[in-house]
Amino acid sequence: MSFKDAIKSFFVKYATFSGRASRSEFWYAMLFCWLVSSGLGVWLFLDDTINGWKRPPAQLSLVAILATLVDLAITIPSIAVGVRRLHDGGRSGWWYLLTIAPVGLLLIGALSHMALLFLIAIIAAPVPIVILIVRGLHDGGRSGWWYLLTIAPLGLILIGALSYIDLLFLIALIAAPVPIVILIIWWCKGGEPYDNPWGPDPLANPGVGWTP
Repeated sequence: MSFKDAIKSFFVKYATFSGRASRSEFWYAMLFCWLVSSGLGVWLFLDDTINGWKRPPAQLSLVAILATLVDLAITIPSIAVGVRRLHDGGRSGWWYLLTIAPVGLLLIGALSHMALLFLIAIIAAPVPIVILIVRGLHDGGRSGWWYLLTIAPLGLILIGALSYIDLLFLIALIAAPVPIVILIIWWCKGGEPYDNPWGPDPLANPGVGWTP
């Protein structure tokens, strides 16, 4: 599919999440979105550089409003063509949710960055000792192995310390790009060269790409 036809399909199938999209249709659409967003970004930068000092701090420029509206307008068709590209490879469109997985991973990292686990560990650390004091050991008919609860606070504090030094944040930061890399690999791979549950092969049926 040519660049022109891909853009036509991008807008004609604005919110079409069914069917399939070839690699050329998808990547030409992504190139178009990147060009539009980059162009608006440059325009916004120049406008802020030239005219930003004239505006009150809280006032948005017309360029900023336009850029926001355009970005919002191309969001739905971008998701739709991404889902159709997954269909072309024989994968469910629900895999597109991998795009939000990095947010969840970074949120976990942020919670550890705030030392939330450290706070929980400090609060919970005395609990095993209190249990031992209240219930007793052999005198209460319990095994002496329960005495190992005395070292439980060390484990809890260790967990807290690991969160305090941002280990979870580091792991989350490293893992965050993985879901997106997986999606990019799938989007780069060729589609199934036969009809699948989501429709016919778009390369064998060029007419399914867009309808004027």
